[in-house]
Amino acid sequence: MGHPGRTRPISHRIEPSQVKAGGSVRITPGGNRTVLRSERPNRPEYREVFKSPMTLRLMLADDNELVRRSLRNLLERAGLNVIIEAADGEQAVSLALQHRPDVILLDLSMPHLNGIEAARRIRKSIPEARTIILTIHRDYHYVRRALEAGAHGYILKDRAVGELVRGVRQVAEGKVFVSDALSHLVAQQV
Repeated sequence: MGHPGRTRPISHRIEPSQVKAGGSVRITPGGNRTVLRSERPNRPEYREVFKSPMTLRLMLADDNELVRRSLRNLLERAGLNVIIEAADGEQAVSLALQHRPDVILLDLSMPHLNGIEAARRIRKSIPEARTIILTIHRDYHYVRRALEAGAHGYILKDRAVGELVRGVRQVAEGKVFVSDALSHLVAQQV
């Protein structure tokens, strides 16, 4: 049955019920699914890959290249398509107009134009585009300002592994998504 610790690709489609304890599923860029015995399946970041891949076109905007690379990797592992990246708010608005992505992920604190103002401008120019603010800021007034500017989501960066893919998919379906850690603040203000 092979050597302990090695992964074995499975050539057929895998459903969540088929994954045994101690294993998980990885989706390759071609959409093939592989069982990995060395990873745990019940962690939230692995549960997301069981959902069927969507043909969403995403844009990432963050001034930190390492953060962009990490977010892109997380999204692409879940079968989502990142078509373009921006390093600041002005570039995000310009590239959004040029490429017209379905969902745009914007860092709140970017040079030249912050994520909230970028979301406002994108909303005005491309009303069908859905925007999500990614940030470290937990204060309610940032959440309120982002939603008033037309953002459809607000995700804390320290929660991205567990919430980003779910948030992108919910926002793409027309829903508003706020990080679980902040949802009680939003509920109190409504």
